[in-house]
Amino acid sequence: MITMAHHGSPLANLAAYSITPPEYDLSKVTVPSYIHYGVNDTQADYRDVLFLAQRLRNTAGVYPIPRQSFNHFDFIWGGDVKTQLYDNLINLLKEAERAQP
Repeated sequence: MITMAHHGSPLANLAAYSITPPEYDLSKVTVPSYIHYGVNDTQADYRDVLFLAQRLRNTAGVYPIPRQSFNHFDFIWGGDVKTQLYDNLINLLKEAERAQP
């Protein structure tokens, strides 16, 4: 189940929506999704990322970052993020663009 953010307590949740965070309707996500993840990410556990990838209707690919120590902050601040992520992502986007009619 993929739900909206938990606000820390049932009372805080109730103020936002209800005691239980509502589920996202992932059937409405129709764009191709290229999912990249770091196995050392403590903010987005790789098992949760894989769970999400299975539930999206149009997952174009799931890619673990090669460096095992890559974590959530490396997506923005990693000194090697270009070689670990961006080079591959740009190639994937170029391939997707070429495949368009």
